[in-house]
Parts: sequence; structure tokens; C-alpha cells
Amino acid sequence: DSKKPEEKSKAEEKENLIKTTVYIEEDNFLGLEEIQLKLKRSERRRVTKNELFNKALKLLIDHYS
Repeated sequence: DSKKPEEKSKAEEKENLIKTTVYIEEDNFLGLEEIQLKLKRSERRRVTKNELFNKALKLLIDHYS
């Protein structure tokens, strides 16, 4: 696939996702919302909690792998 990640359609993105439910501490949730708002302002695009959560998980996995 020659498309850059940001050029993928929503359908292409969703086909690689697995739905799950997690419970996070309130401070983490508020921090996530703060990051989301900062990125929305600086990048002038919609930034989802799902996107941020997946990036955070990738960092954690890379750290311990």
C-alpha cells in the first residue's frame, strides 16, 4: 500500500482495529483530553482519544519489547 498513514480512509483504519473497553483513572482521562485539545489546536485537525491511546500503547510496547 503506497498511501501514507494519514491518507488512509476511515474504512481502512477501522478494519485493523479491535474493539475493547478499558477503565482508566480520572487523572489519566483528563490528561488525555488535555493532550487531545492541544493537538487539535496545534495540528488543526480532529485528534481522537483512540489515536492517542494507540500511540501511548505503542510507546509502552516498544519500551518493554
